[in-house]
Amino acid sequence: MRGSTWRVLLRHILPNVLPNVLVLATFALGTAIVMESGLSFVGLGVPTDTPTWGRMLSEGRDYMDTAWWLTVFPGSCIFCSCCRSTCSANNCAIRRTEAEPALNTPFALIR
Repeated sequence: MRGSTWRVLLRHILPNVLPNVLVLATFALGTAIVMESGLSFVGLGVPTDTPTWGRMLSEGRDYMDTAWWLTVFPGSCIFCSCCRSTCSANNCAIRRTEAEPALNTPFALIR
């Protein structure tokens, strides 16, 4: 008894791969936010007419003595977004290991 390729993919492979892909995607989201804001900060990001957190930090750098909020709020948004993305990835990974206790063993992949 053999199932079709799509049936095997959707029924057996996808449910086992999807949690890992979600964890990696949420970790990559934080990395992408930091990379984009860093590139925008030094002027290598998206075009100048598009507002980004990195560009806001760069433009507010000259006014830190008089208008500190021009850099604090975009920087806080970058920090909070990256922390939230990382916490979401950690929560997904913890739920995955709690759902399958066999993954907590040292040699979980060797069966």
